[in-house]
Amino acid sequence: MSTLQKRMAEFGFESNEDYQYHLRCLMNSQFDGIKTINIEGHKGRRKTAFANAFARALDTPELFYYDFTQKTEIEGKVVIPPSKDEQGISVQAVNNFDHIMSEACAFSEAEQTIIILDQLHTADFKEHIRIYHFIKSCEWSYGKNSLKAGVEN
Repeated sequence: MSTLQKRMAEFGFESNEDYQYHLRCLMNSQFDGIKTINIEGHKGRRKTAFANAFARALDTPELFYYDFTQKTEIEGKVVIPPSKDEQGISVQAVNNFDHIMSEACAFSEAEQTIIILDQLHTADFKEHIRIYHFIKSCEWSYGKNSLKAGVEN
């Protein structure tokens, strides 16, 4: 049993498969953008458990998680109108996905950071395009904001 398998088992994911090859491919990639792993498979195959255990086994100090199937709309939800800053510029509230991505960008400037995007197949196609551009350019944009992720982290 490899060290990675043992570490992942400590975080609740046990498997007969050795993921050392996958990790070497990820870490030794010559790609200049954000390094990514796509985990796909049938429903109930513990993909999320794998992703969480994998991130924790790597001792990643910052771990962010977003599930595209979680609905934030609640009946009777109070809608807060856009606020204005001290210069009178109107500012829209940040949605949960943009909030997670912007926090991950900020933390990646100083520490190793992993973002788990769960149920990505249910996301709107425009979100797929935004994620693709983020992976290629290391820059997350929403509204008039643009944040740069620390590629080395």
